[in-house]
Amino acid sequence: MFFLRHKKRLADTGFFRGFVDSHSHILPGVDDGIKTIEESLEVLAHFDSLGVKKVRLTPHVMNGVEHWEDVLQAFDTLRRRYTGEIALELGAEYMLDSGFQKRLEKGVQPLYGDCMLVETSYFSPPNNLDELLYNVSLAGYTPVIAHPERYLYMRYSDYCELKNKDCLLQLNLLSLSGYYGKQVMKKAESLLEKGMYNMVGTDLHNLETFRKWIENVRLTDKQTREIMSLR
Repeated sequence: MFFLRHKKRLADTGFFRGFVDSHSHILPGVDDGIKTIEESLEVLAHFDSLGVKKVRLTPHVMNGVEHWEDVLQAFDTLRRRYTGEIALELGAEYMLDSGFQKRLEKGVQPLYGDCMLVETSYFSPPNNLDELLYNVSLAGYTPVIAHPERYLYMRYSDYCELKNKDCLLQLNLLSLSGYYGKQVMKKAESLLEKGMYNMVGTDLHNLETFRKWIENVRLTDKQTREIMSLR
């Protein structure tokens, strides 16, 4: 006879009190995330109500999306307009595409400290993935792999290999909700249970989407302990 494991809603665990969001697209008008300063302030007001401590703003940087002066201006505007308690830090999410090596040589914006947030296509890795990650390390940064559970080409052995190469793994909260599909949710739950993640991000692009789907995140006691340790 089989029994369903008891799960509790993430929203009921106190997770967001003191939470550090390590991946977000809240800066207005710079990528496919939030479009206006008013929307950005609405997101931050909601985060304030949850008790979020810090938000790392990580706009996309990739071929065709390279307007860092606009990013700096948006960040300055948001800091001046926002009057809440959340600490705002500027980072970036770098696509490991054909232009990445030149960006790395020119200079990059770390996520924090020596950590650098990077991503690949969801469907296939770049042919020189190992070389690019090695070059990130050679430049003095620790690669942080954004939402690894969403990469369809990755298996558990791939995640272990990344960890063995001193890469860090960042979990998307909504991956645990089913928002990206059941396959992604199962991979996220498995990686979380195995203690593979190093940090968590909302990857928020839209407040209503986040508010709707975060209610679906339900975790076992073990998963809850693991995710609470990552705040």
